[in-house]
Amino acid sequence: MKKYVLAPYNTQLSLATEQTLRDIIKFSSELGFSHIHLPLRASVFSSVQYYLRILRSLTADVLLIPYPAVGNPLKTTKLRILDSKMLNFLSKNVESLIVYVYDLPLEQTAYTKAPKWSLLIDDISFSLECDLFEHADKILVFNKEMARVIKQRYGISRRKFVYYEVLDLGAQFYLAQRTVKKRKGRGIIYAGNLSLERVGELGLYLKKLPAGVDFQLIGPNGEWFRKLDFGCSIKYLGVLTGIEFYSALSKVDFGLVWYPQHLSGYLKFGSSSKFSSYIVAGLPVLVDVHSRYVAEITKKYNVGIVGKNLLDLFIKAKYIDCDNYYTLRNNVISLGNRIRMGYFIKRALRIAMEE
Repeated sequence: MKKYVLAPYNTQLSLATEQTLRDIIKFSSELGFSHIHLPLRASVFSSVQYYLRILRSLTADVLLIPYPAVGNPLKTTKLRILDSKMLNFLSKNVESLIVYVYDLPLEQTAYTKAPKWSLLIDDISFSLECDLFEHADKILVFNKEMARVIKQRYGISRRKFVYYEVLDLGAQFYLAQRTVKKRKGRGIIYAGNLSLERVGELGLYLKKLPAGVDFQLIGPNGEWFRKLDFGCSIKYLGVLTGIEFYSALSKVDFGLVWYPQHLSGYLKFGSSSKFSSYIVAGLPVLVDVHSRYVAEITKKYNVGIVGKNLLDLFIKAKYIDCDNYYTLRNNVISLGNRIRMGYFIKRALRIAMEE
């Protein structure tokens, strides 16, 4: 059986998207998929090369497409309509077309009210997304909420959907044994884009950080934290990647999953690589209740603490007893091993291929 995964892979993608695509390629290859690399369409030549490589997949019995990395309806390219026609052609010549949905760009734009992208949403945007889901034989989504919005908007049959729950993450990092010391304080870390526009609200909460709680931040655009007078309990570690990144995570007690309140509507649709990174590094998570889906899976797998706001989470993290922390950590290690091995995407692909 010939199985292909179509995916771009280049340095112009965000770090999170690059990681997600790398993992889709890695874990699908372990099920026998071959990667067809799609170049950026920066010129006429690269556009021709793009479509020629797609045509290589016509011999596939199973074709896997990660969305929105492929078929993003918000891209400014004038070739969007040609993309739709190519997809229609593929669906008629490939035995099984599987779409792995890790984001919903139209919903994200609507909920975040991003002015740059909202101007690009038009009837063609919805038509292109509809075509993709209609042509798919199976659609892999995080959860029922993500499936619901697709079903309601485009009238897609519920039989097409397969739930994968969590983003897998193929980090080459393995936990060293670490003793959990009995102490009043705890170390918390937050990793992500630290631009003032994204996490300025977080800075206000950090001024209320309880005594005995040390807080660290990792990520780009965080220089402004250094200008604030937080004292020695808060440190900005800069941008870290690879083993250095996971090593820094593994040295504290909790990883914070937090987003600004205005994103709460969108956060019902899925998880993030942030959550998976913490779990792979052996960190129980702290999750604000308005991060709805992450809060749900945190409770399901008992891998962290869910609180009503950041101050509530800081206090709960500070006073958790060692027995409860050990329970969380053991559950984290178990889930982290699954995530590292690609358990969730492999399970969903096997179901989609009816293996």
